Amino acid sequence: MCSERDYTELVDERKQLRQIVIPLLQPQWEENTDNNMLKLLSLEENYSFISNPFSADMLSIPNAAETMLLLRADNYPGRFKNPFTVAFSFYKYELGAVFAVYMNGLQPHEMPVFLELVITLQNPRFNPLQIAQLWETGELHLGLCGKSSSNIIIENLPEERKIKHAAPSLKWQCIHPISRNCSFALSEALLGLINFQAQLPAENLNEQAALEHVWALSPFHVNPLLK
Repeated sequence: MCSERDYTELVDERKQLRQIVIPLLQPQWEENTDNNMLKLLSLEENYSFISNPFSADMLSIPNAAETMLLLRADNYPGRFKNPFTVAFSFYKYELGAVFAVYMNGLQPHEMPVFLELVITLQNPRFNPLQIAQLWETGELHLGLCGKSSSNIIIENLPEERKIKHAAPSLKWQCIHPISRNCSFALSEALLGLINFQAQLPAENLNEQAALEHVWALSPFHVNPLLK
């Protein structure tokens, strides 16, 4: 069981942002024993996660009706094995709605480390069911990845992008229980975001401008969590 006060909900009208923040004060990481898990990633759809040693992504678990939140921090794994924070963020812009997840690996007296997953509702990869399954089981399922000993070359890409990348390796998994209230708040926020997007005039939508607006509000090494 988990506390019914296991999350904080914040709203910033200026940023047009609703954020639900979940602290993982004692994350229970266990060494991963399923070496085939990351084979479920699509090389084309998950190119950024596979090629970037500091990134985040989602992975649907077959036959489990759940989605794992993947964290990759090849050079900073300890920042996320210690207490850290997950912030689900819902941006409502007239240029288009944006869903984001921020992972804060900030430790006292150390440089802040943030991972982010940002996706517009216009993106073909936006899958409401996959996102809702991040929390609908009443648990957050997290996977912490690092660099494997093998390299990968992604085919079916432009020639200039066919370079060797250090393949990610799933090192640890963590199951973190969340309250029913927390799960409900997240589902309500996601539905509100989808309904907002549906009411926007098509001619107003600008996916790139919406993304750039989010990045301008939360530039690199600036804490994206509301206070």
